[in-house]
Amino acid sequence: MLFIELTLFELKKALRSPAIFCEAVAFYFLSNLVFIFATNIVVATEQIYAFGICLTLFLFVALFNSEQFFKSDHKTGFLDQLLLIDPDLDSLLLSKYLAFLLINMLPLLVFTALLLFIYDVEPAAISYFSKLLALNLPLLTALIFFGASLTFRLESKNFLIFLLILPLLIPQIIFIMLQLENYLAGQSSDYFNFMIFVNLLLLPILFLLSKLSLKSTY
Repeated sequence: MLFIELTLFELKKALRSPAIFCEAVAFYFLSNLVFIFATNIVVATEQIYAFGICLTLFLFVALFNSEQFFKSDHKTGFLDQLLLIDPDLDSLLLSKYLAFLLINMLPLLVFTALLLFIYDVEPAAISYFSKLLALNLPLLTALIFFGASLTFRLESKNFLIFLLILPLLIPQIIFIMLQLENYLAGQSSDYFNFMIFVNLLLLPILFLLSKLSLKSTY
């Protein structure tokens, strides 16, 4: 099956060239440490700020890594060959999406939990935050994926994806932080059910928009 073959190829390609991801992870850890210690946050009493810093930098690193979607293949001309193999783009887009989710987003989620543990945040709060972020990963990845499909042909214009996609990520950030604040305050809500509905609604729309964007480019 073409989708499985392309997905395995994308995974192998990412594992053979880990430099970009390693640089991003190093930046993620160092910038987190700088923010925490420079602002003198007492994590034990101000956990919400630690979560907010980690979430914001998590998204910045994910956006930084987003050029792996199309830009690197476009520069080498390999994307043109992939389009000949899959002119409908369905298998190509799904394989790149899944590979990025597995190779970039999920490891960042693990590193985020580890970083919060180093900050001495309560394990229960880390677990809850990780569940929230994991639930939002498919939609967050799809938004970044859409931005990458719009900007990959623009040379030396990586900052454009930040300008285009960050406003779309703000509602996600607000929802996550509000739910986390309710949890830390001992309140409950049915945000999980709502987010499942939003993911099911928006994922096909974002996939279609990414497909149309790529087709219009070629």
